[in-house]
Amino acid sequence: ADPKPAVLWAHGGWGGLDAWMWDAAFWPDPSSEDGRIPEAFLKEGIVVMAPSFRGENKNPGHFEMFRGEVDDLLAARDYLASLPWVNSDRIYLAGHGPGGTVALLASELSHKFRAIFALGATFDVERELNARDTPWTHAPFDPRHSIECVLRSPMAWAQDISRPTYAFESDEGDNERWNADDAQTMQELAVASGAPFHSIVLTGFNSISIVRPVAQFLADMIKLDERATRDTFANFEMINDRFLHHMSRWNDGNL
Repeated sequence: ADPKPAVLWAHGGWGGLDAWMWDAAFWPDPSSEDGRIPEAFLKEGIVVMAPSFRGENKNPGHFEMFRGEVDDLLAARDYLASLPWVNSDRIYLAGHGPGGTVALLASELSHKFRAIFALGATFDVERELNARDTPWTHAPFDPRHSIECVLRSPMAWAQDISRPTYAFESDEGDNERWNADDAQTMQELAVASGAPFHSIVLTGFNSISIVRPVAQFLADMIKLDERATRDTFANFEMINDRFLHHMSRWNDGNL
Protein backbone atom coordinates (compact mmCIF):
# COMPACT_ATOMS: atom_id res chain seq x y z
CA ALA A 1 0.00 0.00 0.00
CA ASP A 2 1.11 3.53 -0.67
CA PRO A 3 2.29 5.56 2.36
CA LYS A 4 -0.54 7.62 3.84
CA PRO A 5 -0.76 11.24 4.98
CA ALA A 6 -0.52 11.73 8.73
CA VAL A 7 -1.69 14.20 11.33
CA LEU A 8 0.39 14.83 14.43
CA TRP A 9 -2.24 15.80 17.00
CA ALA A 10 -1.20 17.93 20.01
CA HIS A 11 -3.79 17.15 22.67
CA GLY A 12 -5.91 19.73 24.46
CA GLY A 13 -6.03 20.24 28.20
CA TRP A 14 -3.25 19.72 30.70
CA GLY A 15 -1.65 16.65 32.20
CA GLY A 16 -1.29 14.21 29.33
CA LEU A 17 -3.36 11.56 27.59
CA ASP A 18 -5.92 9.90 29.85
CA ALA A 19 -6.84 6.23 29.49
CA TRP A 20 -10.38 7.07 28.38
CA MET A 21 -8.95 8.50 25.15
CA TRP A 22 -7.91 5.02 24.05
CA ASP A 23 -11.08 3.05 24.73
CA ALA A 24 -14.53 3.29 23.13
CA ALA A 25 -15.09 6.72 24.65
CA PHE A 26 -12.10 8.00 22.70
CA TRP A 27 -14.43 8.48 19.72
CA PRO A 28 -17.21 10.91 20.64
CA ASP A 29 -20.81 10.20 19.74
CA PRO A 30 -21.75 12.20 16.61
CA SER A 31 -24.35 14.07 18.65
CA SER A 32 -21.84 15.09 21.31
CA GLU A 33 -20.53 18.64 21.48
CA ASP A 34 -17.31 17.37 23.01
CA GLY A 35 -15.24 16.78 19.88
CA ARG A 36 -11.79 16.92 21.38
CA ILE A 37 -10.58 13.86 19.50
CA PRO A 38 -10.36 14.06 15.70
CA GLU A 39 -12.22 10.94 14.61
CA ALA A 40 -12.69 12.51 11.18
CA PHE A 41 -9.03 11.99 10.28
CA LEU A 42 -9.17 8.24 10.88
CA LYS A 43 -12.39 7.89 8.93
CA GLU A 44 -10.55 9.31 5.92
CA GLY A 45 -7.71 6.83 6.28
CA ILE A 46 -5.27 9.42 7.65
CA VAL A 47 -2.67 8.23 10.15
CA VAL A 48 -3.00 9.99 13.53
CA MET A 49 -0.28 10.21 16.18
CA ALA A 50 -1.16 11.83 19.52
CA PRO A 51 1.97 12.11 21.70
CA SER A 52 2.16 13.05 25.35
CA PHE A 53 4.79 15.53 26.45
CA ARG A 54 7.57 15.68 29.03
CA GLY A 55 6.33 15.18 32.55
CA GLU A 56 3.05 13.61 31.32
CA ASN A 57 2.00 9.96 31.57
CA LYS A 58 5.18 9.05 33.51
CA ASN A 59 7.42 10.59 30.83
CA PRO A 60 10.75 11.95 32.08
CA GLY A 61 11.14 15.67 32.55
CA HIS A 62 8.84 18.34 33.94
CA PHE A 63 5.97 20.48 32.70
CA GLU A 64 7.46 23.58 31.04
CA MET A 65 4.28 25.10 29.52
CA PHE A 66 4.96 25.88 25.86
CA ARG A 67 8.78 25.49 25.96
CA GLY A 68 10.25 21.99 26.03
CA GLU A 69 6.91 20.62 24.83
CA VAL A 70 7.64 22.21 21.43
CA ASP A 71 10.85 20.16 21.19
CA ASP A 72 8.85 17.05 22.10
CA LEU A 73 6.39 17.74 19.32
CA LEU A 74 9.17 18.18 16.75
CA ALA A 75 10.78 14.92 17.91
CA ALA A 76 7.42 13.18 17.50
CA ARG A 77 7.26 14.51 13.94
CA ASP A 78 10.64 12.98 13.13
CA TYR A 79 9.53 9.63 14.53
CA LEU A 80 6.29 9.77 12.54
CA ALA A 81 8.24 10.54 9.35
CA SER A 82 10.37 7.43 9.90
CA LEU A 83 7.41 5.03 9.73
CA PRO A 84 7.24 3.18 6.40
CA TRP A 85 3.44 3.53 6.09
CA VAL A 86 3.57 7.33 6.47
CA ASN A 87 4.14 9.75 3.60
CA SER A 88 6.82 11.98 5.13
CA ASP A 89 5.96 14.75 2.64
CA ARG A 90 2.36 14.82 3.88
CA ILE A 91 2.68 15.24 7.64
CA TYR A 92 0.34 17.86 9.08
CA LEU A 93 0.40 19.31 12.57
CA ALA A 94 -2.81 20.09 14.43
CA GLY A 95 -3.54 20.93 18.04
CA HIS A 96 -6.39 21.97 20.32
CA GLY A 97 -6.30 24.39 23.25
CA PRO A 98 -2.82 24.26 24.83
CA GLY A 99 -1.90 21.81 22.07
CA GLY A 100 -2.87 24.46 19.53
CA THR A 101 -0.48 26.90 21.19
CA VAL A 102 2.35 24.35 21.05
CA ALA A 103 1.50 23.69 17.39
CA LEU A 104 1.79 27.40 16.56
CA LEU A 105 5.15 27.63 18.31
CA ALA A 106 6.33 24.58 16.38
CA SER A 107 5.25 26.24 13.13
CA GLU A 108 7.62 29.07 13.97
CA LEU A 109 10.57 26.70 14.45
CA SER A 110 10.14 24.09 11.72
CA HIS A 111 9.51 23.98 7.98
CA LYS A 112 8.98 20.19 7.96
CA PHE A 113 5.17 20.15 8.23
CA ARG A 114 2.98 20.24 5.13
CA ALA A 115 0.62 22.60 7.00
CA ILE A 116 -0.24 23.52 10.59
CA PHE A 117 -3.67 23.98 12.22
CA ALA A 118 -4.33 25.42 15.67
CA LEU A 119 -7.79 25.22 17.24
CA GLY A 120 -8.62 27.40 20.24
CA ALA A 121 -5.00 28.38 20.84
CA THR A 122 -3.50 31.13 23.00
CA PHE A 123 -1.48 33.81 21.21
CA ASP A 124 -0.40 36.13 24.02
CA VAL A 125 0.56 34.13 27.12
CA GLU A 126 1.15 37.22 29.27
CA ARG A 127 -2.40 38.44 28.71
CA GLU A 128 -3.80 34.96 29.18
CA LEU A 129 -2.10 34.42 32.54
CA ASN A 130 -2.48 37.90 33.98
CA ALA A 131 -5.98 38.88 32.82
CA ARG A 132 -7.58 37.17 35.78
CA ASP A 133 -9.00 38.23 39.13
CA THR A 134 -6.54 35.88 40.82
CA PRO A 135 -3.11 34.83 39.52
CA TRP A 136 -2.87 31.58 37.55
CA THR A 137 -0.81 29.43 39.89
CA HIS A 138 -0.08 26.43 37.65
CA ALA A 139 2.53 28.05 35.40
CA PRO A 140 6.07 26.70 36.00
CA PHE A 141 7.39 30.28 35.87
CA ASP A 142 6.44 33.70 37.20
CA PRO A 143 3.92 35.14 34.69
CA ARG A 144 4.85 38.65 35.84
CA HIS A 145 8.21 38.20 34.07
CA SER A 146 7.46 39.42 30.56
CA ILE A 147 10.36 37.62 28.87
CA GLU A 148 9.09 34.25 30.13
CA CYS A 149 5.71 35.00 28.57
CA VAL A 150 7.09 36.35 25.30
CA LEU A 151 9.15 33.20 24.76
CA ARG A 152 5.92 31.20 24.97
CA SER A 153 3.68 33.53 22.91
CA PRO A 154 3.11 32.60 19.24
CA MET A 155 2.17 36.18 18.40
CA ALA A 156 5.71 37.35 19.19
CA TRP A 157 7.22 35.11 16.50
CA ALA A 158 4.66 35.34 13.69
CA GLN A 159 7.31 36.43 11.21
CA ASP A 160 9.09 33.06 11.58
CA ILE A 161 6.24 30.96 10.16
CA SER A 162 7.39 29.33 6.93
CA ARG A 163 4.65 26.79 6.11
CA PRO A 164 0.88 27.42 5.66
CA THR A 165 -0.56 27.85 9.14
CA TYR A 166 -4.19 28.33 10.17
CA ALA A 167 -5.74 29.36 13.47
CA PHE A 168 -9.40 28.51 14.07
CA GLU A 169 -11.00 30.44 16.90
CA SER A 170 -14.51 30.84 18.33
CA ASP A 171 -16.43 33.81 19.69
CA GLU A 172 -18.54 32.49 22.59
CA GLY A 173 -17.08 33.64 25.91
CA ASP A 174 -14.73 36.46 26.91
CA ASN A 175 -11.57 34.38 26.61
CA GLU A 176 -12.59 33.08 23.20
CA ARG A 177 -13.21 36.61 21.93
CA TRP A 178 -9.83 37.75 23.28
CA ASN A 179 -8.13 34.90 21.46
CA ALA A 180 -10.06 35.64 18.26
CA ASP A 181 -8.88 39.26 18.44
CA ASP A 182 -5.31 38.09 19.10
CA ALA A 183 -5.49 35.74 16.13
CA GLN A 184 -6.47 38.65 13.90
CA THR A 185 -3.60 40.73 15.28
CA MET A 186 -1.19 37.86 14.63
CA GLN A 187 -2.48 37.61 11.07
CA GLU A 188 -1.77 41.30 10.52
CA LEU A 189 1.77 40.85 11.85
CA ALA A 190 2.29 37.80 9.66
CA VAL A 191 0.99 39.52 6.52
CA ALA A 192 3.30 42.48 7.15
CA SER A 193 6.29 40.12 7.15
CA GLY A 194 5.09 37.82 4.38
CA ALA A 195 4.53 34.85 6.69
CA PRO A 196 1.83 32.34 5.57
CA PHE A 197 -0.56 32.59 8.52
CA HIS A 198 -4.35 32.93 8.34
CA SER A 199 -6.97 33.17 11.11
CA ILE A 200 -10.60 32.05 10.85
CA VAL A 201 -13.27 32.77 13.49
CA LEU A 202 -16.33 30.53 13.88
CA THR A 203 -19.38 32.51 14.99
CA GLY A 204 -21.66 30.84 17.51
CA PHE A 205 -19.15 28.22 18.65
CA ASN A 206 -16.99 27.80 21.74
CA SER A 207 -13.48 26.43 22.12
CA ILE A 208 -14.80 22.85 22.44
CA SER A 209 -17.56 22.79 19.85
CA ILE A 210 -15.29 24.08 17.05
CA VAL A 211 -13.24 20.89 16.99
CA ARG A 212 -15.62 18.50 15.21
CA PRO A 213 -16.56 20.75 12.27
CA VAL A 214 -13.00 22.00 11.82
CA ALA A 215 -11.51 18.49 12.02
CA GLN A 216 -13.99 17.25 9.41
CA PHE A 217 -13.06 20.12 7.10
CA LEU A 218 -9.34 19.53 7.57
CA ALA A 219 -9.72 15.81 6.91
CA ASP A 220 -11.50 16.60 3.63
CA MET A 221 -8.83 19.10 2.62
CA ILE A 222 -5.97 16.75 3.51
CA LYS A 223 -7.49 14.10 1.25
CA LEU A 224 -7.75 16.71 -1.49
CA ASP A 225 -4.13 17.74 -0.89
CA GLU A 226 -3.04 14.09 -1.06
CA ARG A 227 -3.95 14.08 -4.76
CA ALA A 228 -2.83 17.63 -5.53
CA THR A 229 0.27 18.59 -7.46
CA ARG A 230 0.26 22.04 -5.88
CA ASP A 231 0.26 22.99 -2.20
CA THR A 232 -3.47 23.10 -1.43
CA PHE A 233 -3.14 24.88 1.90
CA ALA A 234 -0.98 27.66 0.46
CA ASN A 235 -4.10 29.01 -1.28
CA PHE A 236 -5.61 30.91 1.64
CA GLU A 237 -8.47 32.37 -0.39
CA MET A 238 -9.55 28.97 -1.68
CA ILE A 239 -9.34 27.41 1.78
CA ASN A 240 -11.41 30.24 3.28
CA ASP A 241 -14.08 29.94 0.57
CA ARG A 242 -14.30 26.17 0.99
CA PHE A 243 -14.48 26.53 4.76
CA LEU A 244 -17.37 28.98 4.55
CA HIS A 245 -19.22 26.53 2.30
CA HIS A 246 -18.40 23.66 4.67
CA MET A 247 -19.73 25.57 7.69
CA SER A 248 -22.89 26.55 5.84
CA ARG A 249 -23.61 22.88 5.20
CA TRP A 250 -22.59 21.97 8.77
CA ASN A 251 -24.92 24.54 10.33
CA ASP A 252 -27.77 23.38 8.06
CA GLY A 253 -27.27 19.82 9.27
CA ASN A 254 -26.10 18.55 5.88
CA LEU A 255 -22.82 17.06 7.14
